[in-house]
Amino acid sequence: MKQVAEDAIAGRCSDGTYYVSRSWLQQWLKRKILDAPSEADAGPTVSIRCPHGQLLPEQAPGAKRLLIPEILWLFIYQDALTVKPAEDLGCSTFLSDSLQCSECSDELSEVACMEDSLRLVREKQRQTHDKLAVGKSIPLSLHCKYYLIPYSWLSKWRTYINAAGRNISSVEKPETLYGIMDLIKCEKHSRLLERPVDLVCKRGLISPKSSPVDGLIFITESDWKSFCEEWGGIEEKGVSAEIKLSNTEGNNLAESSDDVQICEEDLSTPNLVNSEVDSRSLVIRTFPEICEDCIGEKESRELMRKLEYCNEDIYV
Repeated sequence: MKQVAEDAIAGRCSDGTYYVSRSWLQQWLKRKILDAPSEADAGPTVSIRCPHGQLLPEQAPGAKRLLIPEILWLFIYQDALTVKPAEDLGCSTFLSDSLQCSECSDELSEVACMEDSLRLVREKQRQTHDKLAVGKSIPLSLHCKYYLIPYSWLSKWRTYINAAGRNISSVEKPETLYGIMDLIKCEKHSRLLERPVDLVCKRGLISPKSSPVDGLIFITESDWKSFCEEWGGIEEKGVSAEIKLSNTEGNNLAESSDDVQICEEDLSTPNLVNSEVDSRSLVIRTFPEICEDCIGEKESRELMRKLEYCNEDIYV
């Protein structure tokens, strides 16, 4: 019988008349003959039987099947009933001319259409936000307007749009930006509860100091507008940011065009090209501003939580 089963799996069976689960038959071949009949003999068709008692469409997960000869089916069927005589549902008989369940076929078609639609949406977003989708940092410049979003949301979005294969519909969808942007602002002062990532200027190029794991990430204005359309954000409620040098005169948002030009010329000089500008010389102006009071209170509470403990294990 094992030889007959091996022929069926290899496609050398020309007189197959009964369907069984392919994975079940493969496991059945690996069992020891001495323990027959055992639990391994039960349920030869349970994974290819749909909830409506009919033959499950083969494109369903885990529903791969193959045809076996009648002699092997009768042998398998008898052992399965010997092990679990009351559970005849696991031994449902499906002949080669059995029709697939129409209801399950319709459901699978709907799921396939939905997954195709999701693929198109995700592909479009990958093209729109090409750098963000692959985790690349966008090039940053002085006196340009950017927007800030939480790294936690961006990371979840990146996982969602890069999902592929059968799990495309099971990946958790990011929250809408409308709610996320409200969470990073304090209720008391309507200011930011998180800080932007640290920046550094090397050889005239501004970039994040290290790979971010939290905080607020810089994105372009066009990325922000697209995100608002795609993920339910409101453009006017975005958090804008501008990068400046701390040694510019006035050091505020109302700088003259001459001051801006001096900064740009400074960045292009050989001294800055060949040496690293200290990250402290870069100033990030955000709107709304960062709420140092609420962040300080949050950090203090977090520190006290770490220092105050009882009945905890201490490792040295």
